[in-house]
Amino acid sequence: MYGITLTKDDPNPHNCFRFKELAELRAKQREAEDELFNIWESLVGDWRPDWSDINEPKWYLSFQWGERIGAYVAYTVTKQPPYRFFPTEELARRQYELASDHARAYMRGEF
Repeated sequence: MYGITLTKDDPNPHNCFRFKELAELRAKQREAEDELFNIWESLVGDWRPDWSDINEPKWYLSFQWGERIGAYVAYTVTKQPPYRFFPTEELARRQYELASDHARAYMRGEF
């Protein structure tokens, strides 16, 4: 078994993996998630999506065909973490601009 140190909120609370490669992959993913969360927090401040307000736009980024990026609006409840939503399209796009190459690769689903 291979272990990595993450947070108590990780989907694998024991942080144990059967293969070393899986432990390393999860550590790499978590590093990107932490970076993206910190960027999100600095961009939106105290704003949080209000899912009871169907008129409030909640912007998020989506990737298709590798590098092609699009910003879209969600008005209904989604199971994605709130740190993937922004109050404006500009802030959603700004997160991608501020992200490191490592975090961008994660956002594109490359690992």
